[in-house]
Amino acid sequence: MASCDHVRTFPVDLFPNSTISIALFDGIKNHDELKKKIISGKIDAALLSAKKICDIFQVLVAATKAVGAKSNGKLKTRSINSEVLFSLSPSNNITESLRTFGVSPSDSAVVAVTIDDFDGLKIQNVAQQINAEMKPLDQLNRYTDEDIIKKVYKISDAELKHSKLLDSVATRIAVKEFAT
Repeated sequence: MASCDHVRTFPVDLFPNSTISIALFDGIKNHDELKKKIISGKIDAALLSAKKICDIFQVLVAATKAVGAKSNGKLKTRSINSEVLFSLSPSNNITESLRTFGVSPSDSAVVAVTIDDFDGLKIQNVAQQINAEMKPLDQLNRYTDEDIIKKVYKISDAELKHSKLLDSVATRIAVKEFAT
């Protein structure tokens, strides 16, 4: 079983009864098994492709939007976990969002996100089911692929002369409903 020492839990300021827990896993060896468990609901977490995450703030913005959608009864997907993936995406196509940001066989690392994991049992369950090593979140940038992120979010080099990548990504996540 992986140690949960590297899990970080954040309060959701807008929704004081909610939390967001995030962990990074590297060296995944059981992609197919994970996908089946996610689809069947045996893993109560969102598993994100680490190469498409430039900072944990990106995850927090998307997860906060998902918590808000659930709290307001406005989920566009079937679960809070898939809503996190959908919220990360600049697309309004749910299937495309899940495919783009979900774990795939080409991913060596994933970011696991659990919502309202007050006792830490959800993330412990995830850690037990992922055949990989948990890493400190401050190592996330080792797995980030900025070229893929720029392509997914349609961020030009010209834009990055005036803005940081994280700022451009977070803005696109935050204004998705208004921009598309």
